[in-house]
Amino acid sequence: MQGSLTDLNQAKTIITQIWQEAVNEVKGEKAVKKVLENKELVKPDQIIAIGKAATSMFKAAFDHYDQQLQENETLGGLIITKYDHTEIVPSHIEQLESSHPIPDQNSLNAGQAALNLVKSMKEDSHLLLLVSGGASSLAEVLTDTKTLKDLFTLNSELLSSGADIETINTKRKLISEIKGGKLLSNFKGKQITTIAISDVPDGNLEILGGGIGSGVLINKETTNFTSHLAATNEIARSKAAETAKVLGFEIIENSENLYEDIIPLSETLAQRLKTGPKGIYIWGGEPTVKLPENPGKGGRNQALGLLLAKEINDLENICLIVAGTDGTDGPTNAAGAIIDGQTFQNPDIGEIAIKEANAGPYLKSNDALFTSGPTGTNVMDLIVALKF
Repeated sequence: MQGSLTDLNQAKTIITQIWQEAVNEVKGEKAVKKVLENKELVKPDQIIAIGKAATSMFKAAFDHYDQQLQENETLGGLIITKYDHTEIVPSHIEQLESSHPIPDQNSLNAGQAALNLVKSMKEDSHLLLLVSGGASSLAEVLTDTKTLKDLFTLNSELLSSGADIETINTKRKLISEIKGGKLLSNFKGKQITTIAISDVPDGNLEILGGGIGSGVLINKETTNFTSHLAATNEIARSKAAETAKVLGFEIIENSENLYEDIIPLSETLAQRLKTGPKGIYIWGGEPTVKLPENPGKGGRNQALGLLLAKEINDLENICLIVAGTDGTDGPTNAAGAIIDGQTFQNPDIGEIAIKEANAGPYLKSNDALFTSGPTGTNVMDLIVALKF
């Protein structure tokens, strides 16, 4: 197929298929089901799921253990996820929605609900905690001296500063009563199992969700703690490469390298595409972006997509998807951008959009927004590029 590919619309269809197959491979329901089928984990008394993939992860766990319940036995649970990310679950399961990337009052309500449930569990109980990206914003309990206004200000400043996720979550922990392992330190039962879908480098539980699923502070003399990594960016990229090969394309690059500011990153990636051979380029990670004082609409993937569109302007044989695997990009409904050499055909307007961090409206007007809807996972960002 690669040798005969000349149509840009066909090329975009192909990279969309590759991106979607990669994301489907790390969907919460599928990823958690794999862990539970491969590990002999004790049936929990409660399941708490927190993050953008919370509902999808919860469904896999609930379905798995529901088959083991005795007559008149029930399995309790709590789901905390982002607005509009809920799915249908059993009616007795509490499902709470809150805000991401900036926490709101519902984030505080949700965090308190999680803390109350953990504290209420009995000495012989088992807790299954399912954690995915976004948890640090979606659930919070503040220290006595901090308010919702303090939380809003801190998160707004951190997100616009260009800091990486480790730095951001380290500072978030300082005002939290549930981050950094503090949530699980309140558990007095026998067993805690954390299953995580990672949106941080190396799947580090101390960073993921601000450490809300970490067992670093539990009493190891009375409580056993185990953790399992269900899905990562590497797994998604591997599936992308596999799909591309089946479609007849050569994989030129497959790496987790999106860890610098979007401006130099766009120049580096574009140079690789312009000088490299024909084929598929797959990149993953989570770049940083420094925002102006009053940013416009669009997240980091839309901003990076517009910068890349500028770099490949007028090239007829390159197209890319730059998108968040969770299906959302910053405070927008788009996952990111799908761009080509025609996207930056209005350079004066495009330059203003870049300067004002207002990539979303520009991309929308050029039919270059990529929208997938909530995906039920979150393994950082994924770029699939095709040079033909």
